[in-house]
Amino acid sequence: YDFKRGENRAKWRKGEDRKAAGKGDCIDCHQCVVVCPTGIDIRDGQQLECVNCTACIDACDEVMEKVGLPKGLIRYATENEIEKQTEFKFTGRMKGFAVVLLLLTGFLGYLLTSRAEMEAKFIKPAGSTFFVRDGKITNTYNYTFLNKTNEKKIVTIKIIEPKHGEVIYSESSKISVDRDKITKGTINISFPENEMTLSKQNITIGVYDMKGKLVDSYKTYFEGPFKLQF
Repeated sequence: YDFKRGENRAKWRKGEDRKAAGKGDCIDCHQCVVVCPTGIDIRDGQQLECVNCTACIDACDEVMEKVGLPKGLIRYATENEIEKQTEFKFTGRMKGFAVVLLLLTGFLGYLLTSRAEMEAKFIKPAGSTFFVRDGKITNTYNYTFLNKTNEKKIVTIKIIEPKHGEVIYSESSKISVDRDKITKGTINISFPENEMTLSKQNITIGVYDMKGKLVDSYKTYFEGPFKLQF
């Protein structure tokens, strides 16, 4: 409440020069009190009961408009602005805060729009080793899938690198991952023995949706028999 402008309070009289009569712009209609949900009189100053609903601002502006006086008798302002009757200024510090807030909002939006649909991890079980059968080396991996979308995903696993890797599933090759859920399971991965040149070789595993789109990839290692390097 702008007490500098509003006081002294007095009822409205049509055609009266209120300034010459020593009266302020507040016509003491009590509409600001009537509409207040907590029943306080904002003209008495700042109060803890105020819930910042702005109902008193709207009511006062409506009355000011009807009697032909400027709006804003009740408004958002600091005590310093009202005491010194200065207008609100958008300072350099406030501009700086606004720029930082805008950058943070933009960065958050970028993170939300650019995040991967699926997060996948393939970890070798503790103590597990490889085994060789029918000319193929096989390793076991536990997988964890996190679906970050709002819809159920059906995915499958393929070896991206090196080539000729084979995924052996314990159940179906189509893995269902509910939205915002984690799905775990176990697979075996095999490579032809004659194509593995190292006893511990890096591999890249891809996770694909049913349209063939790569939704995530994971780099890990594949173990095989020790081989001498010349």
